[in-house]
Amino acid sequence: MGLDGIFLRAVALELKAIENFKVQKIIQPSSYEVVISFRGFGESKSLLISASASAPKIHFTNNSFSGCDKVFPFGIILKNRLRSAKLVKVYQEGLDRIIYLEFGSVDEIGQLRHFVLSVELFSRYSNIILYNKSSLKIEDAVKRVNIDSFTTRPVLPKLSFIKLASQEKLDISKEDGLLIFRKIFEFGEKSLSEAFLGCLQGVSKFVANVLGSKFEGVPVCSLNENARAFVFDVILRLKSMLQHGSFDFVAVLKEGKLKDFTFFDVSKFCSSFEVKKFGSASEVLDFFYEERAFVERQSKREDSIVKYLKREITKAVAKLKAREEDLVASNERKLYKKYGDLLSANMYRVKKGQKYIEVEDFYNNCAPLRLTLNPKYDASWNVQNYYKQYKKSKVAIEKLELLISQVKKDLNFLKSELGFVLRCKNEEDLNEIVAELNYEGFSFNFKKSKNVCTSKKASLEECSFLKFKSTDGFYFYCGKNNKQNEVLTLKKAKKNDIWLHVSNMTGSHVVIFSNGKEVPESSLYQAALAAAYYSEARENSNVAVWYTLIKNVGKPKGMPIGMVTFKNCSTIVVAQDIDFLKSLQVYG
Repeated sequence: MGLDGIFLRAVALELKAIENFKVQKIIQPSSYEVVISFRGFGESKSLLISASASAPKIHFTNNSFSGCDKVFPFGIILKNRLRSAKLVKVYQEGLDRIIYLEFGSVDEIGQLRHFVLSVELFSRYSNIILYNKSSLKIEDAVKRVNIDSFTTRPVLPKLSFIKLASQEKLDISKEDGLLIFRKIFEFGEKSLSEAFLGCLQGVSKFVANVLGSKFEGVPVCSLNENARAFVFDVILRLKSMLQHGSFDFVAVLKEGKLKDFTFFDVSKFCSSFEVKKFGSASEVLDFFYEERAFVERQSKREDSIVKYLKREITKAVAKLKAREEDLVASNERKLYKKYGDLLSANMYRVKKGQKYIEVEDFYNNCAPLRLTLNPKYDASWNVQNYYKQYKKSKVAIEKLELLISQVKKDLNFLKSELGFVLRCKNEEDLNEIVAELNYEGFSFNFKKSKNVCTSKKASLEECSFLKFKSTDGFYFYCGKNNKQNEVLTLKKAKKNDIWLHVSNMTGSHVVIFSNGKEVPESSLYQAALAAAYYSEARENSNVAVWYTLIKNVGKPKGMPIGMVTFKNCSTIVVAQDIDFLKSLQVYG
């Protein structure tokens, strides 16, 4: 995590802007979070402090927490001790991941008291502790730590506050650069990243890895003169940043995904990283944790939809199996007409009370056949009973064939939706998939964003297709869900455009817009790459793709959304090449 001691130094410098501001309001929205609102010199600031194991942080925030205040013991103590208090001082000792906020307040009898809020940001050991500066007695903490044989530092009200011991590493802001340089090269067989991490106070593992990435895997004792000059230059740059407060606050991305944040431009050290720059430490912290929380929420939503779809697919498969077994049984009951005919021809031989009769099967070369009878009734009743069972089987077969057809449609639809969920990129795509499920009668409770279309009749403007341009200059679009597939194929495409779809699997519809021109083989192949990749076959190396003209594609009444029929298709086999396909993608 990028919230190391050096980044916290930048945060502490930023927080100095609210020294001598008064506490206006204190909110505790959750067990491990506190929001303190300050006002002074004509402006207001809100400070968010979190001791959550997954998101320990302290920074200014513009988010509103009104209506989020909950009753927690720590929040009550904080409000009682810091009501109308003034923030006297913000400081950090060394480059530890601890920020101290010192407050001055006047009690009921007019005496000035000083309290210190110790914000300790150590992942699962993070804590927010309020203690009296003069007596060093703890008032309370967000996380109380009981006295036991495993705890060397209990944190409970009325106990003495014990400061955490500093790491036995060099504080780059205070120590001489040459001394630090020598210490790094005492790590001998260790890599440069390990030397930075083991030597420098306030440097996270991520920062150490970035700084040492240029010489990854090379022991420090084997570094040449150029490498040693690089190390000394890094030391001087870090010292300069800390002395002048000249930080570059960036969120770090890799392959488009948010990875971390830090206080310098990591892309200058490692080309595989991209950066998004911010004007302050608070801005990057606010962005990073909100974005990460959003990604986690979306991931949970995806998981819940995937579980629902897999459950529905399992149910559909079981239903299909049961219906097919019923159909086999019903087909077997077609023989009842034959049995009725044979019994009718042998009624004169039936005696009352008989349980069965042996007859000659004139449908099968007069082979002997035993027919079961109900001994309570006469021969005429038994004949009519066989004919009645035959009529029932005819009706059952018709109904079962309809049911099996519907279950197969539902199964194909659910499998296609599962594929789209696994390939979806954002919340809007998820919302559209859920809208499709609800429209087709699959009730899934999912909180949708505003302005999400739940109608099957979607306009072209509502669909954000994946767009590509072939090397020959032909555009081809790809649907991201069943609604988009239907709109792309049946509304946007013209009759002489080319439609593509993976063979015998679920996947996206792809349409090449020919504009009345002949589409070359190369463009057809490139569009087939999209049809192969955005399908159930994306993990296969070689994929067969169907293609035909749009005029050969139709949608019979009653088919689920996105499902079509087609004729006169040809097949092309492509080898997956995602890098080449992405190079063809166009945006906007």
